[in-house]
Amino acid sequence: MPGESFRFIHASDFHLETPLGDLDTLPPHLREAMAEAPRKAAEAVFEASLADNIDFLVLGGDLLQPQAAGPHGMSLLLDNFERLHAKNKPVFWCAGIAYDSQKWPESVPLPPNVMLFPKNRVNTVPVERGGRTICMVVGRSSDGRSVLHVPSYRTDPTDEFTVAVGYGSTEADALAEGRFDFWALGGQHQRKEIEGGAVGGSLYSGSPQGRCLEESGAHGYSVIDVDADRTVRIHPIESDSFRYCEVSIDASEIDAVGGIRNLLGERILRLQHDNGGRHLLIGWDISLTSGDALHSVGDVEELLRWVR
Repeated sequence: MPGESFRFIHASDFHLETPLGDLDTLPPHLREAMAEAPRKAAEAVFEASLADNIDFLVLGGDLLQPQAAGPHGMSLLLDNFERLHAKNKPVFWCAGIAYDSQKWPESVPLPPNVMLFPKNRVNTVPVERGGRTICMVVGRSSDGRSVLHVPSYRTDPTDEFTVAVGYGSTEADALAEGRFDFWALGGQHQRKEIEGGAVGGSLYSGSPQGRCLEESGAHGYSVIDVDADRTVRIHPIESDSFRYCEVSIDASEIDAVGGIRNLLGERILRLQHDNGGRHLLIGWDISLTSGDALHSVGDVEELLRWVR
């Protein structure tokens, strides 16, 4: 029987307390932008969620460590939760390890549209639109384990499309045992789709902004479309303003273009084109042993100044 079509946003692991890393210098003209990059990426998630065609927002993983993020980080969440509340948009938050879901300060209560899932049990919440249930959201915050415990998600059977929200590492076979239509997962900073975990899909949306060379490549959030026949379409949206890139080059590549500066310049132009003009934080792995290629490097510090 056909159900209701709906659309939601899935994002995770904001880590608002964590600045950009793997930096050995802070260019003066980029210091403010670097400091604001994690907040800017998180703001992009909330701004997209305010769109009229978005029914709800699912957040997974470590959004912030309250003591480290301080009032600046907490106010970002609260202000945007209130904006979503004003538009009657539910928010479902499955907390990770860095934040204990039972220790949210009583002095700053969450708006009524925010469901912060408990860590000791699973909650099932219907999502309604126009007086009709469009789907069910099932979630549980982390109890401190780094592995998602799928058996704890046992719920009563339902005919509604069900989105399960969880935290931790897992495999497709384990997710399939939950028999949910879609898994929205947190706990991994790189985006990853898991084949076979659920009929509609299983997704780690990753952090909206990378923080180090181990988190190279595009970062953002995902828009999830579910049509009346329960077909799921996942649309990744990029939200990072700084992007980490790892580049390896060797002597043969240098020889082919006539010098290391030619090769570095060529790679930078290609990376800028491929990454939409974002600020790039590049880690170079240059493997040379002897010969003309090694000689062409010259003074390493001078080369570094030039490439910057």
